[in-house]
Amino acid sequence: MELTRKCKICGKNIFIERDRSTFFYDKTGFYHKDCFVEKKKNQKRPWTDDLLRAFFDKVNDTTDKKVDDLLSKKREQDHNRELAHIKQEEKKILFDHIRDIYAPAVVPGSFYSKLTQLISGNYYKYRGSIPPLELYDMWVLAKPRLDKIIAEKEAKGCDMSQRWNYDLAVLLAQYPSYLERKERLASIRSESEDKTKENLTETVLKRMKTAPKQSKNENEIDISAILDEI
Repeated sequence: MELTRKCKICGKNIFIERDRSTFFYDKTGFYHKDCFVEKKKNQKRPWTDDLLRAFFDKVNDTTDKKVDDLLSKKREQDHNRELAHIKQEEKKILFDHIRDIYAPAVVPGSFYSKLTQLISGNYYKYRGSIPPLELYDMWVLAKPRLDKIIAEKEAKGCDMSQRWNYDLAVLLAQYPSYLERKERLASIRSESEDKTKENLTETVLKRMKTAPKQSKNENEIDISAILDEI
């Protein structure tokens, strides 16, 4: 959506991002330059071209500052809107998974509300928030263990008809461990990538030192030969 403001004289839209040279701003609002010039030229004591030029020079910095401020706020709003959209899509992934794994039982709306509060950081029984994809990931990873626990409890005569509440309680208790595991895996992955880059560099350097095969131009290194060896 384009950023617009109304001209204080004609009332038509000013397109801030694409009409920057055609308008100005002062403390009273936004104006088309043409509208302002026409108004000042037709008043009882018309403004001269020099006076108009001086006025536009004077309001130029104010206009630039105002426009930059508006654009900055718009970028922030667009970014927040995009984040909200992404989070909504991630919530859908989580909710669809919840619905599917507990079918044919119907998970009540109150449980989805609880998850929404947890995601937004407003769940009174938990301090902090958990991203929806992390909840989804935990549910997928923990399912075999959760199934085993539920089977044991049902064998003892426990009513687990609403096991989603129990499962969530287990996952919340295990969240710190999940984060530690996730951080550890990220560290291992990063080290592995660094090692791969290091090995690749060593391979290329060795190949360059061992008189590589020459291309048609005898002064040109055959890159394809190096890549084949890698």
